Amino acid sequence: ECPMVLFDEWLKVQSTSQSPTEAYSQNCKGATSAPVQSEVFDPCIIGWSQLVNIKSVLQTGGSVKIMQIRTKSNLTSDSPQSESKNEWTTYEAWLNDERSSAPNGANKMYQSDIVYWWFDTNQQMLKTAYGAAGIALACAAVIVFLSARSFILTLFAAISIAYVLVAATACLVGLGWELGFLESILFAILIGIR
Repeated sequence: ECPMVLFDEWLKVQSTSQSPTEAYSQNCKGATSAPVQSEVFDPCIIGWSQLVNIKSVLQTGGSVKIMQIRTKSNLTSDSPQSESKNEWTTYEAWLNDERSSAPNGANKMYQSDIVYWWFDTNQQMLKTAYGAAGIALACAAVIVFLSARSFILTLFAAISIAYVLVAATACLVGLGWELGFLESILFAILIGIR
């Protein structure tokens, strides 16, 4: 559950309690619910997080530096790239709206998820596969031209290599596959074999 919701519930209970905890009495200055005054927030939430052993509130020198809030996502590591990109973009747009209205110091939130790391890895592999295709085509053309000294032979070799790459990619698309992590690696290997 969200640490801020738990913190707010704790404040409500402690503010009406006949015998509040020491963490509340010493740090919260009578706060009844969130939002809490800025000068009270750090010591109050740090005291609460230590009292109830919440690991998602990280502090240094008496100041909250990181607050981890877990959310639910329907994505998995094998979700299509288009779904991963759509969810990341939607979530990031929402965070941008929240950043614009958040108070200074709390407006630097970001999202992170292993699925988004996997999505980014796949995107980088895709870029690498395209770059590898271009480099292989250029190197093959230079080597054929230097060894045969024939522009026509170089042109046909480049067309032949490009055809194999396009045909392999067309087969992937025709089968309904997306160029994911494994396919990008195989694509790069195909370029080397050709």
